[in-house]
Amino acid sequence: MILLTILTTIVLYIPKFKSILLTIFEFFIATILGQGVSAEERLNFLKAFYKILPQNIITGIGSGQYGPAATKYIPSLGSNITAIVNNVYLEIWLEFGLIPVLIFIGMLTYIISKNLLYLIKLPKWQNNNEIARLILVFSLLAYSIQWLTFSPIFIMPIFIIIGLITNLED
Repeated sequence: MILLTILTTIVLYIPKFKSILLTIFEFFIATILGQGVSAEERLNFLKAFYKILPQNIITGIGSGQYGPAATKYIPSLGSNITAIVNNVYLEIWLEFGLIPVLIFIGMLTYIISKNLLYLIKLPKWQNNNEIARLILVFSLLAYSIQWLTFSPIFIMPIFIIIGLITNLED
């Protein structure tokens, strides 16, 4: 109760703290409404993707080339050539082409469905391998969904998960 009183006093009577808290709240609301800087940047990156892709739909533009290509469509980037699409699947498609993204999606689909079917058909879970497999499959599934709005930089854990799942296979 004393702690709550102290916190309330700080928030109400210290203008600097109140101002900081209000700014954080405004940024939070803007983000939820899709009006934040991050949301606008992601939308601009996505628009640039859709302008670049039709010219290179099959072969892609090459690894790491989205940033330099996007500077033509997003003037605010200036000389920042490290821009990313913020969608792993779209970035693989744009940089490497249609066949690699289909192989990548096919690999994920195969591994997830094969292991889920294995777990469903298993009459009785007899050891910790089945629990580990379930956790790894759902981790892989979660990453697969998260990548719709996430940077390709964070794709590395998938290969660890795939290696662990493969090691658990009979």
